Amino acid sequence: MSLRPMSQQEVGRYQFVPQATLKRPPSFFASQGISFRTSHDDLDEFEVAELSLDDKLPFALLRYRGTPADETIVFLPDTFPLTEVPTLIKTIILALKLSTTSIKWQRETAQTSH
Repeated sequence: MSLRPMSQQEVGRYQFVPQATLKRPPSFFASQGISFRTSHDDLDEFEVAELSLDDKLPFALLRYRGTPADETIVFLPDTFPLTEVPTLIKTIILALKLSTTSIKWQRETAQTSH
């Protein structure tokens, strides 16, 4: 598995949404050579690393200023169907050399009936 940083042009192609929270601080990933940058949106300041896994799976690792210090949020593009999210998160944590026990929260597929 090959992880690489995405260019800002690549990042601009996606609308990222939070899909999981990992029980690891950004410094954990930085120790693996993943570079975070500081940025901000309309609401808050954050640390972020936008990455691509095998040039097929874009994702972002992000920690807002108010997020607990030992947590990092995984964002995926909103183009992925929610049914694929659990598999995608599992792929990402394996690439980051983590186990499923490092997942604090993960979006679940909504069960709705009509």
